[in-house]
Amino acid sequence: MQSQLNFNWSPFYEDIGIFGMKGEGKTTKCTDVLDLIPNLARWIWSPQKPVENYGGYGEQVNKLEDLKHGAYLWTGDFSKKTFLQICDRMRSYMRNIIFVVDDVHEQVTKQFIPPEFDNLLSSGRNKGISGIYLSTYPAKVHNTILSGCSHIFGFKLNLVKQIEWFRDNYFGNEAWLLLPKDLRNRYYIGENDPESLPRFSFLYRKDTDIKTQIITPEGSMLTQQQDPIPEESINNETIQEESIEPNSTTPPD
Repeated sequence: MQSQLNFNWSPFYEDIGIFGMKGEGKTTKCTDVLDLIPNLARWIWSPQKPVENYGGYGEQVNKLEDLKHGAYLWTGDFSKKTFLQICDRMRSYMRNIIFVVDDVHEQVTKQFIPPEFDNLLSSGRNKGISGIYLSTYPAKVHNTILSGCSHIFGFKLNLVKQIEWFRDNYFGNEAWLLLPKDLRNRYYIGENDPESLPRFSFLYRKDTDIKTQIITPEGSMLTQQQDPIPEESINNETIQEESIEPNSTTPPD
């Protein structure tokens, strides 16, 4: 087991995927990431208990026109229509901002991603728009989202099909460690087969890494190895409210 997570994230340029069962630590890991660089502009979409999960990580707003360049937590209507309007607003008016989407599987399927969300993903990177995506069902998330995630955190899952997906796409044989021990022992055979991973343990891998990192709670403190954000991207001249017209309203449906 590793006692220290080696993590190097470039906001505005890299997406993050955080996947696993409810109650295993996904939200905490997301806020850990946000804590690394607390002055980042971000919009947070979290349909389940937004204030409880992300209170203090953004100003609470429930009107689309109040979403500007800064840290905002959406507390209004959580319909799919509203989500797509938020995607349009971010794509049209924002630069250098993080979009946190909890339960992202509710907005897409494996076969279909709405055009508004797809357009944000395809054109947002050139404008410094990146995402942190959380889901309890990674195998249901559209490949456009998954392929853009440079960093993947995997928490415990109890479905073999989900683990097989993790194994094939990110973690290799170590993915079986995310199963409960009674199931895991049927699949995982290793020279140093550990006992059942404690709660809040997770696997982590960056797309350029050679090996999967296995992190247990005592070693789960998240530290940025270096600050890869160009200085000009975080000064007051660049990160500011970006080109929102004074009379702009919500994007058309």
